[in-house]
Amino acid sequence: MMNEIHISNLDLNLLYLFSVVYEERSVTRAAERLFVSPSAVSHSLGRLRRFIGDDLFIRGASGMTPTPRAQEIAERLRRLLPQLQDVVAPRAFSPATSTRSFGIATIPYLTNDVLPAVAVAFNRAAPDARLAMRLLDYKVAEDLDAGALDVALGNFRRTPPQLIVEDLFEEQTVWVGRRDEGARIGKLSLRALVSRPHIDVLFNVAIQQVNDGYDVRHGLERLVMQDSLAAVEAACSKAGLERNVRWTASDSTAAMRIAARSEGVALVPTAPHCTKSTHWG
Repeated sequence: MMNEIHISNLDLNLLYLFSVVYEERSVTRAAERLFVSPSAVSHSLGRLRRFIGDDLFIRGASGMTPTPRAQEIAERLRRLLPQLQDVVAPRAFSPATSTRSFGIATIPYLTNDVLPAVAVAFNRAAPDARLAMRLLDYKVAEDLDAGALDVALGNFRRTPPQLIVEDLFEEQTVWVGRRDEGARIGKLSLRALVSRPHIDVLFNVAIQQVNDGYDVRHGLERLVMQDSLAAVEAACSKAGLERNVRWTASDSTAAMRIAARSEGVALVPTAPHCTKSTHWG
């Protein structure tokens, strides 16, 4: 009864050694290519012969003649070894030929200010690849770890050590109100500003794990509220004033549209200002 062969018992180095002996038809020349002694090649070849259950090579006047089984193995290895090489050492990434799908997530207002330009540049650099764009949500840390997401654009106070972080721009904020109130809003005192109803921006209204305006999960601290409001709240508290928050919007665009149709005011970010500052964590 023939013994069953288990691949787990095979040293894959023996397959490469076999392919070299097959090409050279000589133990001595194979040893020179492998930078080992001829006796080491002979010993390894003996192990493979016992594992396969075939002589593989027959010594003759013209060198090592492969058996029919060796010829069959060599033909398959010609296709298999390059594939194994790709498994352990993937080819360099080329955007021009890539067909994979990439995921990018961001906060709402950047979908209008940043993502259109990103989409155009992406299509130019990787015409056959796919870019899936979505809003940041509470699963961002898990999705980055799992590879379901490649890039996340947002305001992060702390990130897990396995993620690479880069500062892309500095955010500035302004108060906005209805067009016919614009001149007055620019001159409002803190007391006058607090007297008007406010529209706060909360990026994820359903989030429960909020700490000082940040959603904290899996070592990632992601801003989910307009952080500039913290300074406003501190100023109001010092002056003994309290803001009248009448509306909560999920993004700054919605907040500005509410302000344009009401007496309310909202603190929203302006267009991004690029910066060269970078760091990683």
